Amino acid sequence: MRGILVVLLVVFCAQFKAQKFLLSGKITDESQTEIPGVRIKNLNSNKNASSDGSGKFGINVEVGDRLQFSLTNYDTLNLLISKELIANKLLEISMRSQVMEINEVNITRKRMEGFDVGYLPAIKGVQINTGTNAVIELSGLSGAKSTANPREIFAKVPGLNIWESDGAGIQVGIG
Repeated sequence: MRGILVVLLVVFCAQFKAQKFLLSGKITDESQTEIPGVRIKNLNSNKNASSDGSGKFGINVEVGDRLQFSLTNYDTLNLLISKELIANKLLEISMRSQVMEINEVNITRKRMEGFDVGYLPAIKGVQINTGTNAVIELSGLSGAKSTANPREIFAKVPGLNIWESDGAGIQVGIG
């Protein structure tokens, strides 16, 4: 008789362990605002779910599974599923937002970088008054340098319109 009770107890416990339960709940932040789009991943079974627009979710779990709650700008939360959690029926999850503080950011822009256009170097005793102090760097040409393709050179100059007509060759216009 005692052996039968032990066998029944083992079978009952094994059956309870193998049962899947639908765990549902609601995800909020520190101010009790619902968080939509939280990714819920069962790390044991690799099943995924996500919270809806009102922060509610539902996912199948077993006792002993690990759930991971993650969303950009929020701390990732890991949860071990126990019998007590399953007995609660409705789980309340509160996620903490990540706050990152930085000191100072300096943003600098390199003028005309990538266009192979620069400025003439300053020459002592010479003043250029026409405003045409731009220089085209030929080192960055992608074409053959021996042919000095004028189309590639003209394409580097801002404000220059280039077109080609049949038989007339390349036409250059300013403006």
